Amino acid sequence: MVGWECPTKPREASGLDPEAVHHAGHHGSSTSSTEPFMQAVDPEFGIISSAFDSQFGHPHDVVLDRFDEMGLTTYWTGVHGDILVTTDGETIDVSPAAEESTDPAVLSGLRPDDTAMGSATPQVGAATLTPVSTPVTG
Repeated sequence: MVGWECPTKPREASGLDPEAVHHAGHHGSSTSSTEPFMQAVDPEFGIISSAFDSQFGHPHDVVLDRFDEMGLTTYWTGVHGDILVTTDGETIDVSPAAEESTDPAVLSGLRPDDTAMGSATPQVGAATLTPVSTPVTG
């Protein structure tokens, strides 16, 4: 699950870049988050909602490779569990249920048979939430 909490003041009145967080379409499939779109939006964070053991192989490596090339801090529900994104209009806080790597290159290497994070299936949802606060400039 991905949750969003937004400021009460209009986006135009805040210093927040409305494109700072990109929620990848279709579970991070190869047909989502195309290069021209991503270049136009130019987000700082990428969020992918898919199961760790997706029968379709989501997220696809091409999407994670693109996120890596763009330097996006990346969250994947299959590894990070529930992800809550909040903002006060000036900063964005991302709170995943599990603290794991947000490097798309590391995430790209993970699959159900991969034990790089210590288990065949990541244990999500039991970690203490540690918000990540990042100032966003427009």
